[in-house]
Amino acid sequence: MDGACRSVCGMLIDENVIKACITTFESKGITKIKKKSFDASCSRISDVKNWLKTHEVKSVGVISPGPSWRSVWGGLEKEFDLCLTHKADLENICFNDYNCKEETEIIAELIYKGQLRTKYVPSILIWELRDLTRLRCSLVHNIALLGAQIHNTMQKEGVLLPEMDNDENTGFIKKYIFNKWKAIESKWNCEISDHSKFLLNYYSSCLENEEEKIKLVSTRIDQTLLPFNKIIRKVMMIPGMYKTIAQNILAETGFKMNHFSSPEELAAWAGVFTNKNKENNMTGKNGKTGRDWIRKFLKEASISIVNVRKSELSAYYNKLLPRFGIRASMKRIEYSILYFIYMIIENDRCYSELINEFLKKEEEYFKNKDHVR
Repeated sequence: MDGACRSVCGMLIDENVIKACITTFESKGITKIKKKSFDASCSRISDVKNWLKTHEVKSVGVISPGPSWRSVWGGLEKEFDLCLTHKADLENICFNDYNCKEETEIIAELIYKGQLRTKYVPSILIWELRDLTRLRCSLVHNIALLGAQIHNTMQKEGVLLPEMDNDENTGFIKKYIFNKWKAIESKWNCEISDHSKFLLNYYSSCLENEEEKIKLVSTRIDQTLLPFNKIIRKVMMIPGMYKTIAQNILAETGFKMNHFSSPEELAAWAGVFTNKNKENNMTGKNGKTGRDWIRKFLKEASISIVNVRKSELSAYYNKLLPRFGIRASMKRIEYSILYFIYMIIENDRCYSELINEFLKKEEEYFKNKDHVR
């Protein structure tokens, strides 16, 4: 956004209404303001587009308290230079000077002056992938809950099953669940009540339904990610990074890194640590920044990585562990994952080329840190 724009628009998108303010800045410093409200339904987005074109608007700033901005964004992004921001950003940028103005006017003025920082907005493909990977994650969680229900029901019948980390017992019950109780009763030398048989039948049918749903969603994810198989295979070269984990993380970060200037900025966006204070990463502290889903997927990936024997990253984790503890050491492994993903996508490099370079940088980082202390 630069000062050359003559007409800019500030837009507040709510659930039911779109409030827009077009501000025209003339050469003599005179400004003209035009305001209009629109219905937020998809059918009225064309009216918003035509109104902006009539006034020769090229730059639009958007603020929204909820997710309702997505449909409007999809209708405008191909023809206008869009900028998404939040109310907190307006408060940080000399908000006291604009108390007498509406938010839409403030946005338009800040866009014209180039003082408004845009947020990262993924493409429609990434939004669809995120919906699919998050749905799959929820379905896997449901299966874990159903397995626990089977475990509890069998315990009430006096059958003491081992821990559910290994679902061998759940699989045995599922195999013989439908009216084949003699096999189960003979295995554990017990007699199962009719009530427990009903519950186990129900839980088993739900498990089969959930597994079918996961297969359906996974097939859809694989089809969507066909153009990006090369990147996924490179990310899977990281020891412990399995296909599902790689797909989940890449659906959150996207397959283009042009919106992040460095791996540190990507890590700050994900909430692993902030650019202002990298020491948060080594003390295990995490602020309110970041995205919950990518943090969850990074945690799963880091646990998988540190459990791989004789790998460089697991050895690096064991080196950090006595000094910083479990939590902070895991945060550094999460950062390493984002570092490799950034370098793989941005520079088209492989994990085998990056690992030694990464460990060398980490060693220099800690040496400088100790020197400062």
